[in-house]
Amino acid sequence: MNIFYLFFPDFTDKDVRVQVGDNRNQCLAYFDYESFHVAIYHVIENAAKYIKPKTNLSVGIENVGGFVEIIMDMISLEIKENETDRIFEEGVSGELAGRIGKSGDGIGMSRAKKILELNSGSVSVKPQSGTIEECMGIKYQRNVFTIKLPKRELV
Repeated sequence: MNIFYLFFPDFTDKDVRVQVGDNRNQCLAYFDYESFHVAIYHVIENAAKYIKPKTNLSVGIENVGGFVEIIMDMISLEIKENETDRIFEEGVSGELAGRIGKSGDGIGMSRAKKILELNSGSVSVKPQSGTIEECMGIKYQRNVFTIKLPKRELV
């Protein structure tokens, strides 16, 4: 939530509602707070930049196997199937982001991935095929980003 507050004006300007799920199951994970803070910053920054205006960003936290998953579900710029791994490489932005002049330097998501890996975690995206919608000539689709962190068992 500390990071979401930093982007509150960006989401407000786009009329985006951020919904953080009320997880009644206790989820505890192992990670270095300072480095995780940087990684989640980059992921949320990209969400704020590429999310479709007047939509929702749903955030959930779940225990899945040996991991805690933070799931961010949104309607954002179209990510082509061949870009799902590449957008996490340094210097790479999605094709559509470049075409509409919203691509960055391709550093944030690669840093997020490397930092999460240092915490024995990961980040991935699954574009939901068949959900393409167009707004003002820009293609959007439902994209689900998942951050995984090692689970800490309750004692």
